[in-house]
Amino acid sequence: MGNRYKYDAFISYRHSLPDSEIAQLLQKKLENFRLPKAIEEKIGKKRPLRVFRDETELSVADDLSEAISNAIWESKYLICICSPQYLESVWCMKEIEAFLRFNDRKHILMVLADGEPDTAFPEVLLYEEIFQMGPDGHPQKIRQYKEPLAADCRGDSSKERKAKADNAVVRLVAGIRGISYEDLAQRHRKEAYNRIRNRVLAGFCALLAIIGVCVFFLVRISKQKSQITRQQDELRSQKEEIEAQRNTIQQKYADSMAGISDNLLRDGKRKDAVYAARSVLPDDPSEGFSEASLMALSEALGVYTFSDQVTSDDTFQLPAAISEFDISPSGGYASVLCLDWNRYVMDLSTGKTLLRYEDVNYADAGFDGERGFVFQRENENYTYLDFSSGKETDLGIGDAKIMSDPMGYGYSAVTDNAVVILRGTDVLCRLDLQGEMPSGTNYVRTNAYVFFSKEGEKAWIFVIDYDTQTTNAYSADLLQGNVKLQFTDTSGIIDIRSDGKTMLSLKTGGMEKWYLSSRDLETGKEVDLELGSSVIGFAVFGEDVVLCKQTEFSIYDRNLESKKSVVVEDDISTCMTTPDGIVIFDLDDGCYIVRDWDYHSFDPDVEESSLIWSRKYVDGTLYISGTGDHQINTFNFRESDHLFPYDGNPVKLELTGLSDDPEIAEIKKRVMEKETEYGQDMIYDIILCKNADYAAFQLWDGVVYLYSRSSGERVKTISSIDEFVRTFYYDESSGNYYISSESCVVVLDKEFRSISNISGCCLYGTDPATGHLVVVRRRGDDNDYYLLKPVSYEELIRSADELLSGYEPNERIKEKYGLS
Repeated sequence: MGNRYKYDAFISYRHSLPDSEIAQLLQKKLENFRLPKAIEEKIGKKRPLRVFRDETELSVADDLSEAISNAIWESKYLICICSPQYLESVWCMKEIEAFLRFNDRKHILMVLADGEPDTAFPEVLLYEEIFQMGPDGHPQKIRQYKEPLAADCRGDSSKERKAKADNAVVRLVAGIRGISYEDLAQRHRKEAYNRIRNRVLAGFCALLAIIGVCVFFLVRISKQKSQITRQQDELRSQKEEIEAQRNTIQQKYADSMAGISDNLLRDGKRKDAVYAARSVLPDDPSEGFSEASLMALSEALGVYTFSDQVTSDDTFQLPAAISEFDISPSGGYASVLCLDWNRYVMDLSTGKTLLRYEDVNYADAGFDGERGFVFQRENENYTYLDFSSGKETDLGIGDAKIMSDPMGYGYSAVTDNAVVILRGTDVLCRLDLQGEMPSGTNYVRTNAYVFFSKEGEKAWIFVIDYDTQTTNAYSADLLQGNVKLQFTDTSGIIDIRSDGKTMLSLKTGGMEKWYLSSRDLETGKEVDLELGSSVIGFAVFGEDVVLCKQTEFSIYDRNLESKKSVVVEDDISTCMTTPDGIVIFDLDDGCYIVRDWDYHSFDPDVEESSLIWSRKYVDGTLYISGTGDHQINTFNFRESDHLFPYDGNPVKLELTGLSDDPEIAEIKKRVMEKETEYGQDMIYDIILCKNADYAAFQLWDGVVYLYSRSSGERVKTISSIDEFVRTFYYDESSGNYYISSESCVVVLDKEFRSISNISGCCLYGTDPATGHLVVVRRRGDDNDYYLLKPVSYEELIRSADELLSGYEPNERIKEKYGLS
């Protein structure tokens, strides 16, 4: 037991003022206290005291509970910094309890930090249990008050408390060393007196020296001017230091806003991301700026985004996980069926929920353009919700198949015995199927399609009887309300698409033969195309006809003359007609838009782990939600002004490295004479900038340092670059520098400040006509080349201001992301 003590004392205190201030002061004075020599010789102890205080003895990684328990066990005395707030600390009381399990209460010393003894001292230390004879002659245990002996460190200010600390330390040392307080205090005062005497003598000697200095007083006066100048220099230096601190704070704030911008962009809030980054960037770059914020702005603006890559621009939050959704023809509203069995209709411009109802039967529902929404509650007729008035109207239609026109001209309801075409709550025309179809027709084996013309004045109704392989085609005059049978087809149609001008039908010819037929609805001219295999989908829009197979889609004109075939990486899921053209989705996140016998593709930036559940392409915007998502992400296609597809003949850049140029050895020697952060063995490669006086040193850990080749001075540190650097190039026309690995290009301005990182490509060469750089993007076995147009700070700021044009995020966004 005697060998267990590692500390002479353990300081127990509440981590609040003034307790913590006194605890820290006492620890320092106790550990620096030196016994008077006479007492040292008397008790034979010269070692300074060792005192445990948790803030100085424990590291962040320690287990505090175990460490404190061990320290209590290893401490001979417990010093309690007592105050009213000390008594409120459960942990401080547990420290006393733990100490008393192994030690006598005589080994507990108290220091009064605040309050009065009766409100500051622990009750367990004010009373002790003793045995005395009772009236019945038997011993009994009673609690007896014990007058506490404590050092007093109370004071109204730190100065007063510090003045009292010296006397408290003497009293504590006397208790810990087991010596008389009076003896120690007396000898301590005597030594203090001797010190004061010595100081007085020293002061007297100093006074004599001052008298000697006075002889040279006139000389001192002559030097006052230089002293004033020196003081002014010191003041100037202080001001510069304050300014530097202010700039540091501003820099840290700007860097934090760059992180907020990245988070907003990740969450699909592109405009808010631009706002966050732009808010901390000055109009004039000479004022200084955060490189992180400029790079965040470049990323948010999509300055160097490839034409087939799109990042989410916005998100719409839903109250539950999404099952499926639909978007109105112009993108103003969303209908979302969630996994909580409720369907929500939302105004996307405001985020307001216009309608919510339980939809356990997954009944058909659809939009009437931007005017309203058609839906069916359980055991009710279909109802029309008018968006402008909020009024609901019973349409008097029971179970039906609802088909919305993708152009927004209206909607249709197909029941067992009729096809009804409506706009708003008005019935434009009606086709009675029982009156038109032959007697005995099995309506379960029929299917009806309704397609509006582009002008919205006409519609075509196609009714297929699968038993008789007969299709009746009706034209509907939506202005007059007339329906007329135009022709009957008996060639075995099984599916139909139309844009009101062309009827595109899929037919089976037996023996696993399939045909695609295109019929001009005005002239009746019909063209057939034999298909080698079954199809995933087909669609017609104006002059474009699209036929989708598993991993390929083909583009034809209305006469089924082939225009283009495109092989895709992932299996095709579906295709549909929209006001923008024919949209094709694959089973991953790919999207292709066909128009005028050509196409462009989307490659949305969606996490690979996210399983795409529902997608829509409306009015130039791609809407996507993943399995179990509570939000819909939107993506908009945009052409970059600084990254263009390139089909020219670039001049290939020359690559340089450790073994390629004899000048490298000389540069390496020059740099290593000054470099102290790493050794030669840490260098992976040295890449020269052939058209400028700089070189890049890349270490094995990926860090890149840029140096002046002539002086060996470091000019820039790039913390890390994906893969290893292969090219370092200076663009004389713009003053920008480019550092490229196999999969990343870092863009720096003429001051070596970071502008942007372009991922997924590397530098390849220069365009002989413009002098601009050409980058190559490798996609499997294919190489795509792009012309890289330089961007300046001023251009980024101007683009951001044009996009924002006075925009400010709403209060919810500001609060959530910390935008101030």
